Amino acid sequence: MTFDNHPLFLDSKLNLFDMLLKDRGSEKVLLDQKYLTKESILKRIELLNDLDLLNNHRVLAIGDADYSSTAIALFGKPHEVLVLDIDDKIADQLFDLNMEHEIPVRYLYHDIRLKSLEILKNQFTVIFMEPPHSYFGITLCLSRALVSIQDGYENNIFISVPETGAVRDHFQKIIDVMNLEIVMIFTNINKYVGSEEVLDLIRLRKTSSSISLITGHYQGPFYENEHKSSVQTYKCKCSNEILVDNISFSKIDQMVGYICKCGYGGPFQYQSQVPVI
Repeated sequence: MTFDNHPLFLDSKLNLFDMLLKDRGSEKVLLDQKYLTKESILKRIELLNDLDLLNNHRVLAIGDADYSSTAIALFGKPHEVLVLDIDDKIADQLFDLNMEHEIPVRYLYHDIRLKSLEILKNQFTVIFMEPPHSYFGITLCLSRALVSIQDGYENNIFISVPETGAVRDHFQKIIDVMNLEIVMIFTNINKYVGSEEVLDLIRLRKTSSSISLITGHYQGPFYENEHKSSVQTYKCKCSNEILVDNISFSKIDQMVGYICKCGYGGPFQYQSQVPVI
């Protein structure tokens, strides 16, 4: 697919975008980073333009390692694009982009495993996310999105989900419980660098009966590799470790009612390879 002579994609902006993509560096596997291809990102921009969502909107990106949401500020005219992430590399590059080229993208260092900040509540009309492929990864990202999306009809939550399989089944169950409405499903858009996997881009809408399933701090496995791990370690406030390993406990649910030898009954802190700061 070519984007030559497209009114959205001026040569000067495409050249700047190419420079930005070259600076992405390597994906951080621990953070479940996956880079959309350049073609996929530009297809998203075309899609947003067709949906009248490219301009005059407040956009929140829950993670933007591949700069797919930053592209909205480059090729469109949003009121705001705010990137929520814990990758300092992104912060440095977005700062340089803003200073040198006046691209209106802001970065906020915030770990979404912590409860939502007040300044993020009910503020945005468009939200993008590429959640970890785990039950709690999807649940947490959508729960945070519900807090940040504005109330009313004009709200759009975009999420990337596999076309089939267990993760898609988890996703469907989660949105049913959360009372989220599927507005549209876009196929053959999300292609990733170095991968043959193609994910659906799904447009969701918050309804009057939508609910967040996680409202406070989240203290369990979040990233895909944590979800797949055969041993998950939790720590008591006395520093005693509790293992979910099919020996002590086979599921975290079985820890309900567990009392540590120090007398503390939880909650216990999951020991993630990505510390919550």
